[in-house]
Amino acid sequence: MRIWCAACSSGQEPYSISMTTSEYLQSRPGSLRDVQVLGTDISGAVLREAKEASYDSLAVAGGCRWIGATGSSFKKAIAGK
Repeated sequence: MRIWCAACSSGQEPYSISMTTSEYLQSRPGSLRDVQVLGTDISGAVLREAKEASYDSLAVAGGCRWIGATGSSFKKAIAGK
């Protein structure tokens, strides 16, 4: 399955979809194969930021097991997600 997030800006949507899909697959192994999430945006600068997956505390309010604190910012904690 391929999921496309057009105009993904800072990348929060593709990462959220990836986390949700991963949790679904953990609870239902083998139900989906080869899930790919693609994020695109017209701005190369925001895509570079999205690849860094570094967010402020407001962006990750409520906490998430997929995101780890790195100083004053939060960063995606699991490689490949």
